[in-house]
Amino acid sequence: MSGQLKAKRFLPRLASRPRLLAPHLTTHSALSTSLSTIYRKVIKIENDGIITRHTTLLDLGKIGYPFKIGAFISANKREEMEKYLKQHQNSNTLIKLSGGCEFYAELVFKDVGDYGEFEHAMRNSEMVRKQSRHFITDAKR
Repeated sequence: MSGQLKAKRFLPRLASRPRLLAPHLTTHSALSTSLSTIYRKVIKIENDGIITRHTTLLDLGKIGYPFKIGAFISANKREEMEKYLKQHQNSNTLIKLSGGCEFYAELVFKDVGDYGEFEHAMRNSEMVRKQSRHFITDAKR
């Protein structure tokens, strides 16, 4: 059986239990595999580029950033806008898009006043051609 086929069988099992630590995966009924085998498989699929990163998700509201905004931004000056958004203290996620909109930015704020200041700066910026903003609420965790 090829490495990719094995990974395709292994990954759904691993992904179905993302909160389990590796030692607990060996006792989980879907993965009746030794811990050393699991580690070898994970390292192999990381090296093959199938797993590209490990991420920690934070509840930003619990650390003082309860306001989350999703902004679709069309930029007059794409490179400048990208640099600005990457360096902005309230920028949580930045995704490049194709089509009529260059960026999707997820921004977090401590309060509505902070958001208002950011909104005012964006509205008056020569970098922005068009933007639409949406308040984000988490429907499921």
